[in-house]
Amino acid sequence: MTSDPQSSPPTRLREIPTNWTEVFQASGDGPSAREAQDRLLRRYGPAILRYLLALTRDPESAAELFQNFARSFIEGGLRHANPGRGKFRSYLKTTLIHLVSSHRKSSAARAHLCLDDLPEPAQPIVPPPSESDLQFLHIWRTELLHAAFDELQELEQRKNLRYHTALDLRLRHPEARSRQLAEAFTSQTGEPISESQFRRLLHLARREFEDRLLRIVQDTLDHPSLDELEEELIEVGLHTYCKPALDRRRQAWA
Repeated sequence: MTSDPQSSPPTRLREIPTNWTEVFQASGDGPSAREAQDRLLRRYGPAILRYLLALTRDPESAAELFQNFARSFIEGGLRHANPGRGKFRSYLKTTLIHLVSSHRKSSAARAHLCLDDLPEPAQPIVPPPSESDLQFLHIWRTELLHAAFDELQELEQRKNLRYHTALDLRLRHPEARSRQLAEAFTSQTGEPISESQFRRLLHLARREFEDRLLRIVQDTLDHPSLDELEEELIEVGLHTYCKPALDRRRQAWA
């Protein structure tokens, strides 16, 4: 199992969604548990490392703490995770904050033994809860968005559906008109497309992105109702992105 975040360049999370069955499986023993651990660590590793770096503001400390997290994870550190006690991302965030707090207290104790006359640090040992909450939500939201965008890219590679290309052009050129984007699309792909055809393609790309992002968020929860799913979207700041897909889901279930 790879636990070194520096062994290869950090990549965007491909499958940030998880499910509680896999979490429980990862907290067990044997080959199936090790496989589940590997999958979960690949999914959450980049977000974990980014959050540790945000808390410590020190790449070496963040890498060391990531190693500690991975070691605890392999030894069954998720055994206390329980869907009845809250969301998995909240459990993960709390675990990482405690990890950083313990690390800072240990470092402070060692420094006290060696350099008793040093002044107190200007920064608190752990950022205020409100700050850490905002940091974690920002990282979590960013990785969810990238996971959905990456799925569009994979879909384009598999089926030659140009959703990723169309949406990427719109995101990179927000002020461009449809005619200009159609010309850029033709130049980039070598596939002639009219202005109206590009608008239709972009519409389909947005729907696909919305649906995939909604499913990704849903999979981070434990069988949520539509109301619970909407609450999570609001909490993580993705409601605007997913509201059309959520409305379609409500209509389909009505």
